[in-house]
Amino acid sequence: MKFFTYPLYSLPPKKVENYWTDLFKAGYMESRLCDIEGPLFDNVVRLMNTHGRSMYFVSVDGKLVGEFTLDNFTGKAAQIHFSTHPDLRFKDAVPLVRDVVDSIFDWTVKGKEEPYLNSLYGITPVTNRAACIFVLKVGFEKQFILPSGMRDKGKVVDGMVSIYTRKRCSARNTF
Repeated sequence: MKFFTYPLYSLPPKKVENYWTDLFKAGYMESRLCDIEGPLFDNVVRLMNTHGRSMYFVSVDGKLVGEFTLDNFTGKAAQIHFSTHPDLRFKDAVPLVRDVVDSIFDWTVKGKEEPYLNSLYGITPVTNRAACIFVLKVGFEKQFILPSGMRDKGKVVDGMVSIYTRKRCSARNTF
């Protein structure tokens, strides 16, 4: 599936608002903002104000079908958070998210040939079984369970820590 990645601030605000509204209507917002019990649109606005410079949207055929944010940078690693549009079927979302994650490893440091990132990591609430399965299907590798490592629907729960590395991406793309 051919996709394009756009920084948040390059998109028309109404298009971005429609994406988040669709997530709310489908009941996906509690998964994307799992640390907040009963998230509201104000929480999305706060997220965009806080992390907007590292938030990106994925478009297929002109429609926003996914969003990801990179934060908690350390060395050449970053934590990734993502969502997919409710209309995107699981069987289409898995390869698309995998391709988007792989494409992040093509980013380079401005003015240099060196890669921007070598690894991505995530923490997924173990109470969200579907999300854990999705992350593993995309190609993240489970590292360990972090006891009381995050929140899900406002409650403290264990978190599955997983990673996806440039090395893994390169090995997957070798024929």
